[in-house]
Amino acid sequence: PAPGDAPAAAPGAPPAALTEAEKAAGWRLLFDGRTMTGWRRYKGTGMPSEWAVENGALVLLRGGPDIVFEEPFGDFELTLEWRTPQRGDSGIIYRVVETEAPPWMSGPEMQVASHESSGGIPELFPPARSAAGPPGQWNRVRILAKGPKVEHWLNNGKVCAFEIGDDDWKARVARSKFGSNPRFALSPSGRICLQGQTPRVE
Repeated sequence: PAPGDAPAAAPGAPPAALTEAEKAAGWRLLFDGRTMTGWRRYKGTGMPSEWAVENGALVLLRGGPDIVFEEPFGDFELTLEWRTPQRGDSGIIYRVVETEAPPWMSGPEMQVASHESSGGIPELFPPARSAAGPPGQWNRVRILAKGPKVEHWLNNGKVCAFEIGDDDWKARVARSKFGSNPRFALSPSGRICLQGQTPRVE
């Protein structure tokens, strides 16, 4: 696989290291469970105080700035786990370029939330089914991006698939808030971004 977060060993137990087999397969850790190395404020430097590491998880303590991983990725496979409290709402945005603001006007966003829209792209592609667990439960994500073709998986099921730039994509974008930005989601590579929206998203 292309660079991405390592496959999670078990729900609620973010991996602190890669096995030799995972390293050989090309996996990389984007979060080591102890530090915020590699992450920084969107369009800035350093990590905002609203984010912290607690019990092996990267936690948004209160609503604050979005954060990005310093290195950009083009084709990738990303796996991670998240959980939210009741009414929690956040997102995983990818191929973000920091010439745009906010980041969701730059790259596609996989919605992270305590409701049935989790896994889809807001306003563009609703998830094919409701796959998120109840508030407080860990959910497993897999995002597979190869060129314009992208798949969103949630809790071991594919919930969303699309091809950036095809006729269906263009029609949906034109009807949405993203249609005002002619550069939306056109970058072949960019940074992975985590939204700083509602508190206690992990």
